[in-house]
Amino acid sequence: MYYLVGAFIAGLVARLLQRRMPLLASHDNLHALRLFSSFFVPFYFFNAGTHVPGDALSLEALGLGVLITLVVLPLRLAVIVLQRRMVFGESLRSSLRVALALSPTLIFTLVLAGIMREHFAVPPVLYGALLFYAAVTTLLPSLVFRKALDVDPAQYERPDGDAQQKGPAT
Repeated sequence: MYYLVGAFIAGLVARLLQRRMPLLASHDNLHALRLFSSFFVPFYFFNAGTHVPGDALSLEALGLGVLITLVVLPLRLAVIVLQRRMVFGESLRSSLRVALALSPTLIFTLVLAGIMREHFAVPPVLYGALLFYAAVTTLLPSLVFRKALDVDPAQYERPDGDAQQKGPAT
């Protein structure tokens, strides 16, 4: 859980820094921080990958992963679409785009699967199935959307907090 808490705290501190000390939290500094943190992300996945048992990479795990994905993913998407249509009155297409963008669960699934494996001794087949589910939900938006979604908050916000859309960085 410390990965999730650490990522949350780092994001919160960066956001507060951007609002309270705009000169220190310039776009270039925040970009450098993101670049630095993205350098270490592969090490987390490498470490997590070295702890995957061989039984988790079986055809049985693949089949169970496909089954979990075919059942859970449509339910998750349907709940988000229904909620957005009822609460915000969005169109089906707009709600589905949001639901697909929210579908990745890579880190959460890896952390929870790791906890289940270490503390609750789930079978390696279920662990492997969860890894498959995490991979599919993570890849889904990039397979569905033709254009990447830009989620850089610094691009759309001025240091004084007012929204502003900037042009492409030079």
